[in-house]
Amino acid sequence: MRCKIRWTMLAAIAGACAASLSAGAALAAPVIQNGDFETGDLTGWTASGVVGADPEGVYAGPSCCGFTTSHPDNEVAVFGGGVGSGDEVLSQDFATELGVTYTINYDFAFIGGGALNFLDVSAGGVTHNFQGAGSTDIDTSYMHDVLSFVGDGNVATVSFEVFDGPADSTDTILDNVRVSVPEPATWALMITGFGLAGVALRRRRGALVRA
Repeated sequence: MRCKIRWTMLAAIAGACAASLSAGAALAAPVIQNGDFETGDLTGWTASGVVGADPEGVYAGPSCCGFTTSHPDNEVAVFGGGVGSGDEVLSQDFATELGVTYTINYDFAFIGGGALNFLDVSAGGVTHNFQGAGSTDIDTSYMHDVLSFVGDGNVATVSFEVFDGPADSTDTILDNVRVSVPEPATWALMITGFGLAGVALRRRRGALVRA
C-alpha cells in the first residue's frame, strides 16, 4: 500500500514539473509577429500615418540621402518617409497572462535632418518618451530600450507613436521589437510545485504511521 502511495505521489510530482515546464515554455515563446520587419513589410502590425518598411540602404544611396550604414539590407520600420504626417502610429496586440511580467526590447533611431522627432512607446499602461534630431550616421544613431509591465490576463497593445512636422525631413526608424517573459517565473512555478508535492507526501506518510 505504501509503495502504491509513493509511486502515486512521484507521478504527481512529475506531472506538476511537466506542467510547469510546459507553461514556462509557452510563456517564453515570442508573442510579437514580424518584430524585425525582415518580411519587408508591416505584416502583423497596424499602422496609421506615413509608416512603412524599408531597408536601411534606401537612405544610403545617392538618389536619396547619402547616409552611412554598415547594414544596407537590414529591414526596418520607417516613420515619416522624409515628409512626415504629424502623427504616425505602429501597434500590435498580444495576449497576456495575469500577474506575469512582460519585457519589451526594441531598437530605434532618429535619422535625417535636424528637426526634432518625438517617440512615445507604450504597453500595459507604461509609457517611455524620447525625442531627438536626425543624424546621417545610422549605425551610431541606434538606441536600445526596455519597457516592462505586468499582464492583467487581457490583450495588451504595444504602440510606437511618432510626432513630427508635415514637412519634417527627420525620420524615426524601429527594429528588433520582441517581447519575452523572464525565465525566473518558470523556475518559481517549478519550485512551488515541488514544495506543494513535498508537503502532501509528508502528510500522507504521517497518516500511514498513525494508522
